[in-house]
Amino acid sequence: RNGELVNSQYGAVGRDVELPAQSCVEFDLAWRQVPGPFDVGLYCDQPNVVLGEGNASGYWLIFAGSQVQLHRTSQQGQTVIGQADIRQFLSRNQLHVAIQADRGKKTVRLLLDGLLVKAWSDPGEWAGTGRCLIFFSQQSADQSLRLSRLIVRGWAGQLDGAPVSATQEDVLCLANHDRVSGTVK
Repeated sequence: RNGELVNSQYGAVGRDVELPAQSCVEFDLAWRQVPGPFDVGLYCDQPNVVLGEGNASGYWLIFAGSQVQLHRTSQQGQTVIGQADIRQFLSRNQLHVAIQADRGKKTVRLLLDGLLVKAWSDPGEWAGTGRCLIFFSQQSADQSLRLSRLIVRGWAGQLDGAPVSATQEDVLCLANHDRVSGTVK
Protein backbone atom coordinates (compact mmCIF):
# COMPACT_ATOMS: atom_id res chain seq x y z
CA ARG A 1 0.00 0.00 0.00
CA ASN A 2 1.53 3.33 -1.13
CA GLY A 3 5.00 1.79 -1.45
CA GLU A 4 4.85 -0.05 1.88
CA LEU A 5 4.27 -3.66 2.84
CA VAL A 6 1.43 -3.48 5.38
CA ASN A 7 0.17 -6.54 7.21
CA SER A 8 -3.54 -7.02 6.81
CA GLN A 9 -3.44 -10.48 8.37
CA TYR A 10 -1.11 -13.29 9.39
CA GLY A 11 1.02 -14.17 6.36
CA ALA A 12 4.23 -14.04 4.37
CA VAL A 13 5.62 -12.55 1.20
CA GLY A 14 8.79 -13.87 -0.42
CA ARG A 15 10.75 -13.65 -3.61
CA ASP A 16 13.98 -14.84 -5.18
CA VAL A 17 15.94 -11.58 -5.08
CA GLU A 18 19.21 -13.26 -6.09
CA LEU A 19 20.91 -12.52 -2.77
CA PRO A 20 24.66 -12.37 -3.46
CA ALA A 21 27.23 -14.19 -1.30
CA GLN A 22 27.72 -10.96 0.64
CA SER A 23 24.49 -9.04 1.03
CA CYS A 24 22.85 -6.20 2.89
CA VAL A 25 19.07 -6.05 3.29
CA GLU A 26 17.80 -2.72 4.63
CA PHE A 27 14.31 -1.50 5.41
CA ASP A 28 12.33 0.76 7.70
CA LEU A 29 9.95 -0.95 10.08
CA ALA A 30 7.12 0.86 11.87
CA TRP A 31 4.41 -0.45 14.18
CA ARG A 32 1.49 0.55 16.37
CA GLN A 33 2.26 -2.08 19.05
CA VAL A 34 5.61 -3.70 19.81
CA PRO A 35 6.32 -5.99 16.85
CA GLY A 36 6.35 -9.68 17.17
CA PRO A 37 6.65 -12.19 16.05
CA PHE A 38 7.95 -10.81 12.77
CA ASP A 39 10.40 -12.97 10.81
CA VAL A 40 12.88 -12.16 8.06
CA GLY A 41 14.15 -15.14 6.05
CA LEU A 42 17.50 -14.87 4.22
CA TYR A 43 19.11 -17.22 1.71
CA CYS A 44 15.99 -19.37 1.74
CA ASP A 45 15.72 -21.92 -1.04
CA GLN A 46 11.95 -21.48 -1.45
CA PRO A 47 10.15 -18.10 -1.45
CA ASN A 48 6.84 -19.51 -0.24
CA VAL A 49 7.93 -21.50 2.85
CA VAL A 50 7.99 -19.96 6.32
CA LEU A 51 9.93 -20.91 9.42
CA GLY A 52 8.74 -24.20 10.85
CA GLU A 53 7.17 -25.46 7.62
CA GLY A 54 8.89 -28.15 5.61
CA ASN A 55 12.61 -28.68 5.30
CA ALA A 56 13.55 -25.43 3.59
CA SER A 57 17.07 -24.08 4.12
CA GLY A 58 17.99 -20.56 5.19
CA TYR A 59 18.45 -18.16 8.08
CA TRP A 60 15.64 -16.46 9.99
CA LEU A 61 15.78 -13.36 12.16
CA ILE A 62 12.79 -13.51 14.48
CA PHE A 63 11.75 -10.24 16.11
CA ALA A 64 9.56 -10.99 19.12
CA GLY A 65 8.98 -8.22 21.62
CA SER A 66 12.25 -7.10 23.16
CA GLN A 67 14.28 -9.98 21.68
CA VAL A 68 15.58 -10.99 18.28
CA GLN A 69 16.82 -14.51 17.53
CA LEU A 70 18.76 -15.94 14.62
CA HIS A 71 17.58 -19.39 13.53
CA ARG A 72 19.24 -21.69 11.03
CA THR A 73 17.11 -24.11 9.03
CA SER A 74 18.29 -27.02 6.90
CA GLN A 75 17.32 -30.55 5.94
CA GLN A 76 18.53 -31.57 9.43
CA GLY A 77 16.03 -29.28 11.17
CA GLN A 78 16.08 -25.94 12.97
CA THR A 79 18.78 -24.54 15.30
CA VAL A 80 18.86 -21.32 17.31
CA ILE A 81 22.25 -19.69 16.73
CA GLY A 82 21.73 -16.91 19.27
CA GLN A 83 19.66 -13.97 20.43
CA ALA A 84 20.00 -10.31 21.33
CA ASP A 85 18.08 -7.81 23.46
CA ILE A 86 16.58 -4.96 21.40
CA ARG A 87 14.49 -3.33 24.13
CA GLN A 88 16.34 0.00 23.85
CA PHE A 89 15.23 0.39 20.21
CA LEU A 90 11.49 -0.09 20.69
CA SER A 91 10.42 3.19 22.29
CA ARG A 92 10.00 5.15 19.04
CA ASN A 93 7.64 2.78 17.15
CA GLN A 94 9.97 2.70 14.15
CA LEU A 95 13.40 1.39 13.22
CA HIS A 96 15.83 1.32 10.35
CA VAL A 97 16.91 -2.33 10.04
CA ALA A 98 20.06 -3.47 8.24
CA ILE A 99 20.95 -7.16 7.97
CA GLN A 100 24.42 -7.90 6.62
CA ALA A 101 25.31 -11.46 5.69
CA ASP A 102 28.51 -13.06 4.46
CA ARG A 103 28.18 -16.60 3.13
CA GLY A 104 31.96 -17.20 3.03
CA LYS A 105 32.51 -16.14 6.65
CA LYS A 106 29.19 -17.71 7.75
CA THR A 107 28.14 -14.52 9.55
CA VAL A 108 24.93 -12.53 9.93
CA ARG A 109 24.99 -9.06 11.48
CA LEU A 110 22.04 -7.00 12.67
CA LEU A 111 22.16 -3.21 12.81
CA LEU A 112 19.28 -1.13 14.16
CA ASP A 113 19.25 2.60 13.52
CA GLY A 114 22.88 2.31 12.39
CA LEU A 115 24.12 0.60 15.57
CA LEU A 116 25.50 -2.94 15.58
CA VAL A 117 23.21 -5.03 17.79
CA LYS A 118 24.70 -8.47 17.23
CA ALA A 119 27.03 -10.37 14.92
CA TRP A 120 26.38 -14.10 14.77
CA SER A 121 28.64 -16.79 13.32
CA ASP A 122 27.23 -20.13 12.23
CA PRO A 123 29.36 -22.86 13.87
CA GLY A 124 28.23 -25.40 11.26
CA GLU A 125 28.10 -25.39 7.50
CA TRP A 126 26.36 -22.41 5.88
CA ALA A 127 22.71 -23.42 5.64
CA GLY A 128 21.46 -20.81 3.18
CA THR A 129 21.38 -22.67 -0.11
CA GLY A 130 18.95 -20.31 -1.83
CA ARG A 131 18.72 -16.65 -2.86
CA CYS A 132 15.26 -15.84 -1.52
CA LEU A 133 14.17 -13.15 0.92
CA ILE A 134 10.96 -13.66 2.95
CA PHE A 135 9.02 -11.44 5.34
CA PHE A 136 6.57 -13.22 7.64
CA SER A 137 4.22 -11.38 10.00
CA GLN A 138 2.44 -13.33 12.70
CA GLN A 139 0.56 -10.24 13.86
CA SER A 140 -3.03 -9.21 13.34
CA ALA A 141 -3.93 -6.20 11.22
CA ASP A 142 -4.76 -4.04 14.25
CA GLN A 143 -1.07 -4.09 15.21
CA SER A 144 -0.33 -2.31 11.90
CA LEU A 145 3.18 -3.42 11.02
CA ARG A 146 4.59 -1.45 8.06
CA LEU A 147 7.74 -2.17 6.10
CA SER A 148 9.08 0.47 3.69
CA ARG A 149 12.21 1.62 1.85
CA LEU A 150 13.38 -1.93 1.17
CA ILE A 151 16.86 -2.13 -0.36
CA VAL A 152 18.64 -5.38 -1.25
CA ARG A 153 22.24 -4.97 -2.36
CA GLY A 154 25.66 -6.52 -2.41
CA TRP A 155 27.89 -5.72 0.52
CA ALA A 156 31.68 -5.45 0.71
CA GLY A 157 31.94 -7.29 4.03
CA GLN A 158 32.90 -4.32 6.20
CA LEU A 159 30.73 -2.97 8.99
CA ASP A 160 29.44 0.48 8.08
CA GLY A 161 31.43 3.08 9.95
CA ALA A 162 34.12 0.60 11.02
CA PRO A 163 37.68 1.91 10.76
CA VAL A 164 39.57 0.40 7.86
CA SER A 165 43.00 1.96 8.36
CA ALA A 166 44.98 3.73 11.05
CA THR A 167 46.89 5.86 8.51
CA GLN A 168 46.28 9.47 7.57
CA GLU A 169 45.81 8.48 3.92
CA ASP A 170 42.48 8.15 2.18
CA VAL A 171 41.46 4.51 1.70
CA LEU A 172 39.09 3.25 -0.98
CA CYS A 173 37.59 -0.19 -0.22
CA LEU A 174 36.54 -2.02 -3.38
CA ALA A 175 33.78 -4.61 -3.66
CA ASN A 176 36.35 -7.41 -4.13
CA HIS A 177 37.98 -6.41 -0.80
CA ASP A 178 41.01 -4.77 -2.43
CA ARG A 179 42.04 -1.47 -0.90
CA VAL A 180 43.65 1.50 -2.60
CA SER A 181 45.26 4.15 -0.44
CA GLY A 182 46.59 7.60 -1.22
CA THR A 183 45.22 11.11 -1.38
CA VAL A 184 41.90 11.80 -3.05
CA LYS A 185 41.99 15.00 -5.14
